[in-house]
Amino acid sequence: MKNIISKKSIKIVLLAVALILVVVGIYFAYKFNYIPHRKFEDKDFGIEFLHSTSDADRDGVDDYQDILESAKKYVNTKPKYKSKYYESGYPDDEYGVCTDVVAFAFLDAGYDLQALVDEDIKVNPQDYAIDEPDSNIDFRRVVNLKVYFDHTADSLTRDINKYQEWQAGDIVVWSGHIGIISDHRNKNGVPFVLHNANPIQASYEEDILGAYGKIVGHYRLKDTEREAIDTYFNTRETPKIPEALWTKNSGKEYNYEFTIEECKGTYTLHCPSDESEDIYVLYTSDGVYENRDILLFVEDKKYIKDSVEKLPDTINRIEFSDINIDGYTDILITGYMDDEYEYWLFWGSESFSYDDEPIFTVFSDNDVDNNLLNEIFTPDLTIEDIQDYFVGSQKESSFESYQEAYKIIISRNEVVSPGHLEYNLIYFDEDDIPELVVDQSGYGLNMYSFKDGKLICIMDWWPYGAGGNAGYEYAPKHNWVNNFDQDGGGEYRYYSIGRLVDDKVELLYCRETFAESDDVSYFDYSGNNLSESQIIAKFNETEDLEFEYLSGEYNATEILNQLGIESYDVTKFDSTIFDFSANGIDYHFVSGAIDDNQMFICLSDGTNMVKNEIHATSIKSYLFDRKNDRAFLYVFAQEKDIYNLYIYNLNLNLKDVSAPHLYNGQYSLYAGEITDSDCFGMQTYVKDVFGCVAQKNFAISEGGEPYSTDRFSYFKELSFVNGTDEESKESSKYGDVIVCDKSFSTVGTKNYSKTYISVYKDHMDEEEEYIRFNKGTRFYLYKAEEDQHLFKKVFLISEDGYMIELSFLYRDNQFVRDDNLLSNYSDGEELYIKDLHLEN
Repeated sequence: MKNIISKKSIKIVLLAVALILVVVGIYFAYKFNYIPHRKFEDKDFGIEFLHSTSDADRDGVDDYQDILESAKKYVNTKPKYKSKYYESGYPDDEYGVCTDVVAFAFLDAGYDLQALVDEDIKVNPQDYAIDEPDSNIDFRRVVNLKVYFDHTADSLTRDINKYQEWQAGDIVVWSGHIGIISDHRNKNGVPFVLHNANPIQASYEEDILGAYGKIVGHYRLKDTEREAIDTYFNTRETPKIPEALWTKNSGKEYNYEFTIEECKGTYTLHCPSDESEDIYVLYTSDGVYENRDILLFVEDKKYIKDSVEKLPDTINRIEFSDINIDGYTDILITGYMDDEYEYWLFWGSESFSYDDEPIFTVFSDNDVDNNLLNEIFTPDLTIEDIQDYFVGSQKESSFESYQEAYKIIISRNEVVSPGHLEYNLIYFDEDDIPELVVDQSGYGLNMYSFKDGKLICIMDWWPYGAGGNAGYEYAPKHNWVNNFDQDGGGEYRYYSIGRLVDDKVELLYCRETFAESDDVSYFDYSGNNLSESQIIAKFNETEDLEFEYLSGEYNATEILNQLGIESYDVTKFDSTIFDFSANGIDYHFVSGAIDDNQMFICLSDGTNMVKNEIHATSIKSYLFDRKNDRAFLYVFAQEKDIYNLYIYNLNLNLKDVSAPHLYNGQYSLYAGEITDSDCFGMQTYVKDVFGCVAQKNFAISEGGEPYSTDRFSYFKELSFVNGTDEESKESSKYGDVIVCDKSFSTVGTKNYSKTYISVYKDHMDEEEEYIRFNKGTRFYLYKAEEDQHLFKKVFLISEDGYMIELSFLYRDNQFVRDDNLLSNYSDGEELYIKDLHLEN
């Protein structure tokens, strides 16, 4: 019986021992990672990957990400653990040790630890316990790497419980061992380690941070870019601003007399003793008063009704130059307004004269966006710097070709008012050099000629389109122009003819007729006192000539192409850190996170830099570059589903790198990759049409801002915005679905290219039909056309293929009027915005 019990006890003991051994085996297998540990990611603990603003190897991947990925790349080669000496320093076979994980991670990120450690040993030999330095092995010893990182890296917490402070790409050092922190974590948030410890370790990525022994070092590579940026802005000198020439409400007037090359008289810029008067420029000739121009200092010109005009607090500088090289002197004034140092630019132009009145230069701020100037320029810039902005490096008024001269005018116009003008090349006079027409359709036009290397404005803002002025015609190659105008609602009619005289086109002769009379009167404005028969003879000279309408037909991009000016090359940058060259200058761009929804962007030319803090979580960047001419950098900054566009002007030759300006156009959403500077899409949220998204084609202007090349914008489905899915985006033929909550009738068409649909069924053309739509009809948003911020024409397509037109009328606050009929309907049917809704 005792023997039986003894055998049973032995079995129990053996079983218990075996179980204990299994448990111990499992414990140690788990402890030493032979049993894989469950891996978690940073996001599981609310930790965002920390990106560096440095990119040593300029591969578009920041240093922290680069070190991590390079460490993974190295251990994926499965190096066998073996300590060997290599004449090249770095192992060149299948073997390696723990320090090689760090060395190769740094090498592929752009940091050669072999050279860096050797240099540090030479500079700080007392800190290294080395008798005879050997660059082939010193960087592969843990003790030496610890000293090196003590000298060069940021030393961080060694407490693994503060797991949020451990980031992927960090270096961890134990006594006799070293590794790279991984981007995986255990269930407690403690990160895994990429390392090579011995020939029998289970994996190169293991949960060992708290189990390998005492941690003696935790390091992170210094973000040298961010440190350099901080140092630059902490030590840079503030631009010096000149003393005030005049101060508002000081009780003292200030008068500044000056003369300009194109006028014989004298100008006086007058600043009043208090703000009850205006600042103006007075012109006198031979001591006789001729003209007074009030200078308007407007705070916001984006919408005239919202503009505020007031006097500056101070005027600190007054400068003069023909900035846009049009033959007329311009004025630049700088000073303080509301504690901000600002620029105000006033263009010079030719005065309008009757008969023998003298002609002189007048000044106005017409079309100048001073807000944009103040956003870009620093207070210490000169009028020459401003000239660079408008016309580039061209400072002289003599040109080698008409192409070069006309390009200057187009550039100036597009800087001031991108996309708002139309151009044409015509042959007005007898020579073989074309004239350039610059037309603001329906308002007025200029015409330029080129002669003996000089640019000449032969028609300086000839108005038309209002008050009965129908515009101008010209006889090609015959140097004649005509104009039809009328007053009194058509009661008085004037037909005038003119030609080029002394480099100016002048209307020389006029024939006046009357609606209720056969009387005809003739007038001579040539100064030659011609008789009526002589004036009639002049009109007869033009009777057999063929006249063409004088107008612009092409946008700036198209006319520049006709002049042989190349389009901009486009380069996309996929990373947040990159280098590029423009106009012979090497630039370095850096961006980085500040917090969850803020970033900084910084541009440096190697000497100076500019930094901006923006609301964004990611960016996309494009360089537009016309070699040896103009270049601009676009940065699309995204925060959630909203993009803002920041534009760097790289053409200013300034003392400092120019700050980017925030594009305030309606269309600023990124709409997919840009490959053509003459045609790229941008999107907007159309708030007044149910917040839907529309896309329009744009080209880059000579001033860098995008301008629309399309008459219509086209709706896109909300799910396909921001270029997130190119394939899906192509399939988004129409926009979102609008459902009508009532029945109505209107005119429709199946010709989707039509730009206008008849309002009334009595006026329909052969392509239009009068259609009844029932309540619940679904319409696809198709296209829209804006007109001067007053109304928007929106075209919808029904499911059975009919396109209809609705008109959205705006209130003063830019919101759609809910009491406005969207179209005119028969039989008392009325359709309002409230009768439509966006389909869920």
